[in-house]
Amino acid sequence: MAGSGGARNRLDTALDHYTLGANDVSDHLASARCRCTGVGLRDARRLRRAVTCQYTDCIDIAMVVVDRLPIREERQAPMTKPNARTLQGLHEALIARLPALDPMTRVLDLGCGEGAWLARLRDKGFAHLIGVDRDRVPDPLPGVEIYHIDLETVELADPLAPSAFDLITSIEVIEHIANLGRFLTLLARVLAPGGRILLTTPNTASLMTRLRLCATGRLRQFDQHGDQTHVTPIFLDPFRRLLLRHGLAITELWTYPEGAAIHGSRRLSRLTASLLGLLLPDPYPGDILCLWLKHSDEGRP
Repeated sequence: MAGSGGARNRLDTALDHYTLGANDVSDHLASARCRCTGVGLRDARRLRRAVTCQYTDCIDIAMVVVDRLPIREERQAPMTKPNARTLQGLHEALIARLPALDPMTRVLDLGCGEGAWLARLRDKGFAHLIGVDRDRVPDPLPGVEIYHIDLETVELADPLAPSAFDLITSIEVIEHIANLGRFLTLLARVLAPGGRILLTTPNTASLMTRLRLCATGRLRQFDQHGDQTHVTPIFLDPFRRLLLRHGLAITELWTYPEGAAIHGSRRLSRLTASLLGLLLPDPYPGDILCLWLKHSDEGRP
């Protein structure tokens, strides 16, 4: 692992209570690293617990999160709780936003991962749940059918019937999709008449994100310090036009956390956001942009 000796020492100290053995940290750090410390994260999807190290002398980042690979006993043990890949609290907030639906509502989750969101839907009483993910799920949830499909290459002949789902969800997935046209075609095809789609994605519309883009040319969560699998930022105006080309439309949008400054921002960024908030309104201040979609030829619910 490249980086200053002090940073490495602090990292080793933070990790010394884990069983490292076969979990050599230096084998699992990303090429996307802080220029000051050389520390990065390869794959956030594999996190079970996180170690956070504060670097007050770093001018590029305020916090580093290190992936802890599971020890042998954890790899062999059955998974009892799916691992969520989203901002803490997002799933709970989305559950609270769901309209009253029949328990037999046909639900499809695209990019389901280990099934953390599907587990919440099941706990809420939904009985007809299907998940799709590029990676094979080793321990699928009981009562949930999982298809192993790459959303980048899915063809119309794949096993998702037209107009088959009343509710389609895709939580923190669309920013990983390079071919948006194919993805939106799939959404429009499998959504039943009167059905709804729930999407979430990193928020590019916040005031601080837009100012940072203007000042530096860098887009938060999509630059060299962000998730290297983030390839498609969603900008609202062109996204609306793209949706219409595929027969879809936005019916509602909001951000998470609602009314909050950027989560995890450095103290100076939070102070700047607070001062700017006194002068300029920020209609979309949260980290995550949340969208309800429908077929564009249908009236508002």
